[in-house]
Order: sequence, then C-alpha cells, then structure tokens
Amino acid sequence: MHHGLFVRNCHAWNAAFVIWLAICRGGLGQTPGDNDGDGLGSSPDEREARDGLGRPPHGPEAIRQERPSFFVRADVNHETRTYREGDGLTIRVTCEADAFVYVVYKQADGKLYQIFPNSDQPQNRVRARQAVQIPADDDLFRWAIGAPFGKELIKVIASTEPIDPLAEAGLCKAFFNPLSAEELKGVEFALGDRDPVVWAEDQIEIVTHPRDANVAASGAKRWGVFIGVANYEFSAESEEATRGTWRMNLPACHRDARRMAESLRDVGQLSGVRTYTNEQATRQNIEKAVIGWLPSVSLPGDTVIVYFSGHGGQVADDNNDEPADKLDEFLLPYDFMDLSILKVLRKRALENRLPDGLKARVEHARQMVVRAGSEEKGDAELRRKMGITDDLFGHWLQRLAGRQVVVAIDACHSGGFATREKGLGNDG
Repeated sequence: MHHGLFVRNCHAWNAAFVIWLAICRGGLGQTPGDNDGDGLGSSPDEREARDGLGRPPHGPEAIRQERPSFFVRADVNHETRTYREGDGLTIRVTCEADAFVYVVYKQADGKLYQIFPNSDQPQNRVRARQAVQIPADDDLFRWAIGAPFGKELIKVIASTEPIDPLAEAGLCKAFFNPLSAEELKGVEFALGDRDPVVWAEDQIEIVTHPRDANVAASGAKRWGVFIGVANYEFSAESEEATRGTWRMNLPACHRDARRMAESLRDVGQLSGVRTYTNEQATRQNIEKAVIGWLPSVSLPGDTVIVYFSGHGGQVADDNNDEPADKLDEFLLPYDFMDLSILKVLRKRALENRLPDGLKARVEHARQMVVRAGSEEKGDAELRRKMGITDDLFGHWLQRLAGRQVVVAIDACHSGGFATREKGLGNDG
C-alpha cells in the first residue's frame, strides 16, 4: 500500500500530499545560473561540472553534521545576504539546546577567523533558544564590510561540551582571531571523535561588493526538485526476503514526479527544474540536488519546491527528539537497503552470484551492521544511512535559509516531516 498522510486505508497513489511551508531565515547568497531541464545531464562528468559539485567541500564547509539531535541556526542582518563596502554586518545565532557556540568567518581570500567567542564576548555558553548577536548591541566594535570582496562564509558550530581547539585563550584576544588551516583540521578531528548527537552546525554564505560596484537587481524566482521512485533497485530482493508478502515497486510515482515538474514549470513559471525518477533518484543524487544545486541557483527571497513520491518508513529515534512515538520517519530513495535485503544479497555473494558492481556496496553494508553490535541496531543504522530521515532532511533544508521552501511528500509516515521541530521554524 502506498498512500498520503491523513488518509486511512487508502489504496490510491494520489490520495493526498503533505505540504510543508516554511519561511527560513538566514541563508546563502549565490549567483543563479541557467539550469533548466530534467535529470542531471548526459554523463557524470557533465553533471558534476554543471552543478558545481565535482569538488569535495574543504575548509569550514567540510564540517558537516548529518545526525544532530538539536539544531543551531544563524542569521544575518541583510535578508539578501549581499553587502556593500561600509555596510554593517551582524550575526544572530540561536540554538535549540544549551551549548558552547563557536563562529568561524571565512573571507573571500580564504583567510579564516574565529569571531565568537571574542575579546568583547568571551563567554560562549549559550542558553537554549536565547539568541546571541555578534557583535552585541552594546559593543563598541562595529563590523563594517571592507576588502577583500566576494563570496564569504560564516560557519556556526554548537556543542554540548567545549571544543578544545577553538577554546584556546589566543582565539578570543580580539574580534577577528586568525585561525590556521591546521587549527581548523584539529576541530574536524575533535568533532569526529564525538558522539554525533552532541554537536550541530549551520552556515551562511554572503556576498560582499566594493561600494561603487554595479550589482544588478533581480526579482524573486522559483526553483524545483521533483523525485519519484516507482521501481526500486532491490524490490525483487525485498520480495524474496518477505516470501512474497511485500514488493517495493509502486505503480506510478515516477510519472507523478514528471507530471508535477511539467505542470509547475509551465503554470508556476519555474526558473529551473531537476527531475529524478527511479534509478536517478539515489540518495546521493537527492542530497546533491537539495544541498548543492538548489542553494547554488536560488537566492534568499526565491521560492524552492521539493517534491517526493515513493515509500516512507519509520525507525527508532536515536537522539530523544521524538518523545511522542519515539520514532523517526525516513524516505526511501531508489537504492535503499535494509537488513532483510542485505541478507539476501549477502547469501548471493557467498554463492558467487552477486554482480561485481554490488560487491563493495554489500560488504560496506555488512561492516556497518557488524560495527553496530547487533542485528537490531544494524538494521536501524542501515535504514538511517540508506534512507533520508526527517532529522537529516531538516538539516539539509537549513542550506536553503532565506528562501520560501515548499515541501510536498506523497509517502507513508510523511507527517513526521511536517513538524517545526526539524529546524525550520522561526526563531522563538
């Protein structure tokens, strides 16, 4: 059975949609490009070059938390995220939990500075939902934009415990405290040794211009990513594992996504569209579309639409942010795999019946289960890593801050994605 939320015992694939609308504050300012069209292109190389995703992130951008138990959010005082020489810049940070907050600033020339804590604001333990402003209203220091100009990054990291490499006394002697690449690498190592649930991060990209620069104004645009999975990679294996009681394939989800994309591109006047159906709708491709392509082409003030039609599931909550049912929800991309599917694939591997292209993936999944310590924990870990949980999806959408984000999900258990607890609500 495949149905939308709030429809009981519904056998129609188009019964209902969950619409999730949020005005996200904070954001990324990048130059939009002409990215109209379906899919990702004719080859992997062309896709990476066109979408600007070929190089792995480095510097502060490489510090990413995919499984936070709480959210930290950053905002700046210009909604457009665009500044001219001499403009004042202030940052506002809000955290959902009591935490030690650190703010790293990457200039257009690549130089790094820790700007919080600083000489005027040395105390960086922030109370839950209590906003901190940098610089503070009563500070004598005022941050005025100057050279170098270009794209700059503000990275915010919140941790329930101090981060030793950033807690050094030398990093809060002034407002701009130089941070070396080696020191930043130490931060990555320090966070890598921690339980994923004890820290969170957010980032904002701004664009700075000389005072006399001619910056063309542009009206708000609309962009869309449409995902539909009717034919799953391991549907036959799922049917074998359940002795025919459950087959993953669905009748029309791929057509849903295409029709929705075509309709909204024409009627909604979308400036650019990406459509992923069946084998295109892998977890990796979906992630790249949401946190890579959409932020790269859209600007604060634009409208962004994300549509998903396919299977949804549930897994035990791992960070105590679901007190009601103690379950996280997740979406199933084309290449989803759980323990029952892994067992079928593993049996084929032992019988030398597994295609070469699957051997490394199956072994990686098997090692994941082994490290988890039990089949129950291993199955939960597989579902989280191979699916897209509501926590992770909410974190992805933080990259679209400043845009009006519309999410439509046609899947079982999709109501779990519609909560303000997933990092999209306005600051309280």
